[in-house]
Amino acid sequence: MENKFNPVNRLYRLLSQVNQTIVRVRDRQQLFDEICRIAVQDGGFRLVWIGLIDQEEKIIRPVSWSGYEDSYVQNILISTQNIPEGRGPAGTTAATGNFVVSVDIENDPRMLPWKDAALKRGYRSIASFPLTINGKITGVILFYSSEVNYFDQEEIQLLRGLSDDISFALEAMEKEKQRQEALDLLQQEKEFNEQLIKASPTFFVAIDPLGKILMMNPCMLNALGYSLEEVRDKDYLTFIIPETERPKVQKIFNTLVSSRGPTLNENQVLTKGGQILLVEWHGRSIIDEQGNILYFFGVGIDITERKKSEERIKYLSYHDSLTGLYNR
Repeated sequence: MENKFNPVNRLYRLLSQVNQTIVRVRDRQQLFDEICRIAVQDGGFRLVWIGLIDQEEKIIRPVSWSGYEDSYVQNILISTQNIPEGRGPAGTTAATGNFVVSVDIENDPRMLPWKDAALKRGYRSIASFPLTINGKITGVILFYSSEVNYFDQEEIQLLRGLSDDISFALEAMEKEKQRQEALDLLQQEKEFNEQLIKASPTFFVAIDPLGKILMMNPCMLNALGYSLEEVRDKDYLTFIIPETERPKVQKIFNTLVSSRGPTLNENQVLTKGGQILLVEWHGRSIIDEQGNILYFFGVGIDITERKKSEERIKYLSYHDSLTGLYNR
């Protein structure tokens, strides 16, 4: 199957095809399958397979192969431990991170556990190269030839470059996987927080730096008698806050802008029906990485009834409950 008459052109064509595949393919298994196929088709190898290290089982588990296989890869046992099944080219590469070449499988004692099965299928020499992610050895790629002494220095250097390119692609895939997992986690947290805010018995409101309402949770909307569509993009001060309270609330906004620390205050809000509620607010500025204010976020508790009860208790402590006359 191999053709050594023009090895440089053949291997550069192989590298070119692999690099095009790396740019195009985003799925790891598909990438492995394509690389093995191209290495056999364009590289002319008898067999090419990729294995990943299974840390729990302490073996190298084949995940993709192409060429004349005849159940060789499917039944192969390669250990990552210091036993005969772990001292062949693949096991040594996995242990050391170095490429390993067996120029003559029939007479290489390292290949004894697999020699008979390899020779039966026409494998005469083999080269093994590491696959890494962020410097950690995660797998191997192996190239089999039907010729003894097939792998010369030029061939080895080009195949080392190929394995480096595959490792680079695997690193990029791993980073993208981690990025997507982080985004998924953020989305889950966002959805959880949104559900928490929606279900909360307290008031939540978000206001942009210009004072426009961005969000208001159902609890606050129900208490004020509005729908979200009615309050969104409205000026918070003039739409929600009674005129007499606006200077005080404006000072709170100024504090959030200047100190960017949390605030605690009480102020009145006006319902759609004209009723006044007293709310205890915990406010905070939400800031981006550049230090710009994205929005103000307030968490409020309706303390109207509590204040009425406190005033009633205070009144009764100074007045007769029956006559209402001052008793102090």
